[in-house]
Amino acid sequence: MKLERKELNFDNVLIDEKGIISGYGAVFDNKDFADDVIEKGAFSKCLTEKQTYPMLWQHNSDQPIGIWEECSEDEHGLLLKGRLLVDDVQQAREAYALYKNGIINGLSIGFMCNSCTWEERDRDFIRHLTEIKLFEVSLVTFPCNEKAIVTDVKNAGLTIRSAEKALLDCGFSHKQAKTILSKGFKAIQANNEDRDDLSTVCDEQKAQIELINSFFNKLKGN
Repeated sequence: MKLERKELNFDNVLIDEKGIISGYGAVFDNKDFADDVIEKGAFSKCLTEKQTYPMLWQHNSDQPIGIWEECSEDEHGLLLKGRLLVDDVQQAREAYALYKNGIINGLSIGFMCNSCTWEERDRDFIRHLTEIKLFEVSLVTFPCNEKAIVTDVKNAGLTIRSAEKALLDCGFSHKQAKTILSKGFKAIQANNEDRDDLSTVCDEQKAQIELINSFFNKLKGN
């Protein structure tokens, strides 16, 4: 499993002049730009094991700027309270100055997905995160660019959505693409009405599709 990131803007976050910061690091039941939904209770297991987490600058483990001292779940999401170490860390002071001037405007959680389910909705695949292991929460500059950031971290840009697009680019219908991703390439080979379409797909494309299919079968099984 790979470390992922998920961003939230500062609409829900406040920082005072002493560096005390509070707000939400994640919200529940909300489909984000990456087609992910964090379910209520997703953080409950990790929060029973650990209550404090490092506050990093831009996810850089070499630049801790504070500590999250209180982390809990409520009905809305992951509620955080912590301290920017403005008296002791130069980068923390700079982060506070940037926040005051509106240059940084978001939080981003660094996490691993321990458990998830998949839902097909309006020709998209929605990932429901049911158990998350939290590692850190960072102050970041560009939370609005969530889709690009998350896509880069998730398996080098390979998602169910991008795999479906790749299949469509090979000439498959939406129905065929979804069948391949859920049942395998051989499932449409067995369907007589699709055999003419298959004749136009070269062996190289078939190999690529098999690789995509194998990846997502493993992914859905995690």
